[in-house]
Amino acid sequence: MQPDDRMLAQDHVEATTRVLLRQLMRRFGELPPELVHRIRIATQAELDLWNDRSQRAPSLEEVFGQTFPGVA
Repeated sequence: MQPDDRMLAQDHVEATTRVLLRQLMRRFGELPPELVHRIRIATQAELDLWNDRSQRAPSLEEVFGQTFPGVA
């Protein structure tokens, strides 16, 4: 992968991260810091999966397949 391609890929990951965080906060309220950190270090594939799940999941547990401290 060329440097320009890496920069574009990283930009895409960052944009996807911002969109996911915004969608989750609007839908579920304030997110626990542990979850925000997990999202920020996620791969593009993970972000895509969570974005898809977040459209229909009734809870954060359903989106991520696990519980996080501070999530009711």
